[in-house]
Amino acid sequence: PIVIVANNITLDGNNHIISGTGSGYGIYLYSRTGVTIRNCTVRYFVWGICPVYGSGHIIDNNIVTLNNMGIELSNATGITVTGNTANSNPGIGIRLWGGSYHTIINNFANGPGQTEGIDVNKSINNIITGNKTSVLSYGIIVYGPFWPNASNNILTNNTITSVAYGILIQNALAVTLTGNTSTSNRYGIYLYGNYGGINGYHNNIYGNNLNAYSNQ
Repeated sequence: PIVIVANNITLDGNNHIISGTGSGYGIYLYSRTGVTIRNCTVRYFVWGICPVYGSGHIIDNNIVTLNNMGIELSNATGITVTGNTANSNPGIGIRLWGGSYHTIINNFANGPGQTEGIDVNKSINNIITGNKTSVLSYGIIVYGPFWPNASNNILTNNTITSVAYGILIQNALAVTLTGNTSTSNRYGIYLYGNYGGINGYHNNIYGNNLNAYSNQ
């Protein structure tokens, strides 16, 4: 495992492999700023790449596979996650746990053997755009167990296919869905227990067992 203890540096793995034994972190940084992590293959950890607190990082063009959690942003701010492949992690491909103002763009979060593609959990003011997920239980989740801990998130131009729940929005506030494609899933869009302000337009929701469900 690699622990980053400096600010404003770049870790370029040059496509080398960081391989663990099923525990701990692959790449870990705590309360750092401005770190770039790119071109690493990270596998067989609990957390593949995990910035905790801190801000302004770029996580770019990595492969995270066979970890419990591929990439987790834990209570951090303003991180860009772009062009990564998070596949076959038994838990979640990319997870936003708390924190705010992240941009998650053009990533692949696929199965098989992975439960969730992208999970926005208690995190606010994020943009989730241009990502692709398939062969999972859940494609993209926005979840806030306590109001208003999943507010003002934007999901745009994502593609979700062949999952149980394409886009699941639960206990959230002010989520915008635009230009997403959700097809060949059990549920295209599933809304449950939200606090209002869930707005969707110009989405392509078709060919699902049930295209849309809401208990609002």
